[in-house]
Amino acid sequence: MTEPVQPSWPGRLAALALVFLGGFVVMVLEVYGAYLMRPHFGSSQEVWLAMIGMVMVALSAGYYLGGRMADRFKRASFLTWLLYPAGVFIFFTKEVSAPVLELQWMETANVVLASTVVSAAVFLPPCFVLGMLAPYMIRLCAHSVEHVGAVAGKVYAASTMGSIAGVFLPVLLIPQIGATNVPRWSIEEVFHIAGGLTMGLGVLCWLMDRWFNPKTA
Repeated sequence: MTEPVQPSWPGRLAALALVFLGGFVVMVLEVYGAYLMRPHFGSSQEVWLAMIGMVMVALSAGYYLGGRMADRFKRASFLTWLLYPAGVFIFFTKEVSAPVLELQWMETANVVLASTVVSAAVFLPPCFVLGMLAPYMIRLCAHSVEHVGAVAGKVYAASTMGSIAGVFLPVLLIPQIGATNVPRWSIEEVFHIAGGLTMGLGVLCWLMDRWFNPKTA
């Protein structure tokens, strides 16, 4: 069994960029997912509870499976097969959510239950895939046990910084209309951008294999 060679600086930079942008997309989905549900369920605390809860469930599952998949496949390009479909899914969020939001029982259902169902059906799958990025990149970048802690700290710091950017940048960069703070960009346009970015992350993972020497038995 051979130890992996320390990844080159383009590989380490690409890994940090990957988790940063992944964290960014997760928060965009969380914030604008709540916007998407507002016409149907309002913007109450219950709706945000459901949205945040489902995102956290997705990330937890993604962290767990991402680490296991990294140990098994040891190649960044494996993530391409997950990120690209996730990007397509995000791109068509408006179309995916329409049949769920139009279910007849939603009109009289408890708002927590209804918004949880929508959050799980529409936003859990892509957030689950994005949650896999951090543990996967830790596995690829940590070339020895002695470096795992430092690598994990950098990766999760980059991911969290991306999430912070995902909270603030859409509000600061997307022009607002009037005192109601209605975005000039449509919800559909925001999801198109987020989906395109996620597909781009899939392409990045495909290119990253050249910067890593996977551990082989």
